Amino acid sequence: MTHQDYKLMLGICSKKICRLIIFITILLFGIIPPAFSQGVNLNAIEEFRYKGSKESLLRLKMEVENFEEDGLHFLRVQKVNSAIDDTGNSLGWHNGYPNEGQWGRSRYFNFNFQAPSREATSLKKLSAVIEHFTVSKETNSLLSIENLMQKKEIDFLADLGEETKLILLNFEKLKELRDRPGYKPYIENLHEDLGMGNTLEEATRFVEKLFYFSYEDLESHLFFYKKDPENRIFRLDVFNGEGEKINTGYSYAKEKIVLYLAEAPDENTRLEIMYEHPDAIDKMELNLNNIPLP
Repeated sequence: MTHQDYKLMLGICSKKICRLIIFITILLFGIIPPAFSQGVNLNAIEEFRYKGSKESLLRLKMEVENFEEDGLHFLRVQKVNSAIDDTGNSLGWHNGYPNEGQWGRSRYFNFNFQAPSREATSLKKLSAVIEHFTVSKETNSLLSIENLMQKKEIDFLADLGEETKLILLNFEKLKELRDRPGYKPYIENLHEDLGMGNTLEEATRFVEKLFYFSYEDLESHLFFYKKDPENRIFRLDVFNGEGEKINTGYSYAKEKIVLYLAEAPDENTRLEIMYEHPDAIDKMELNLNNIPLP
């Protein structure tokens, strides 16, 4: 389909929120790599003009066809290379936008730009990179750790061959050893055997910081050490023996994750790790030209 096949429908927004909306459906062929099989529709262009200090807005509403909204597929705008109108002006992001880098589980996503000048009649060029994240065991992005409580002090991500680490700590043991002769050797083993901390001093500081906070009902908490320089640990979920999700919240810092559980874990507790493995992410170069503006 060519750009001459745009289907236009004009409407007027009420309450002076916007002057004009152009609804456009464009099926984009020839720009999608084979790995990213979905088509992309530009469903609508909305322009919101405001008086006073409030920043006017140009919104392009996009939809990915055949996208499964099942909690195992995610989309994000990884990067916008350029957005230029036909007067030659480059459109900046609208105030409070973008959400580049944040995954969404919906088939819809928006580009929110500062509204162009009144003289502009089209968006001459929009170039962006869209990413599609598929969570599955086949793409190394879904790891299931059975019998979790028997697997403390193991790097769950060691087989991925990357810098990332995720280790369930034996917090009860650390509490027991604190202020005893075996405390420092125990931390030294964690550092040397599991790579916890770049140095022994870092590993010691990390453990000491765990004791800065008072956690109620410690039996229903899981304490993890993580090393995640590329922010690839996407989500952690904990399930009981009946397959019910039991994690209710979390706290985290640079190297720490604490999961709060609805019930104490036992020998049947299972951990699921969603991980942004490169094999699970498809990239699409999105290039649009001469898009009519309101």
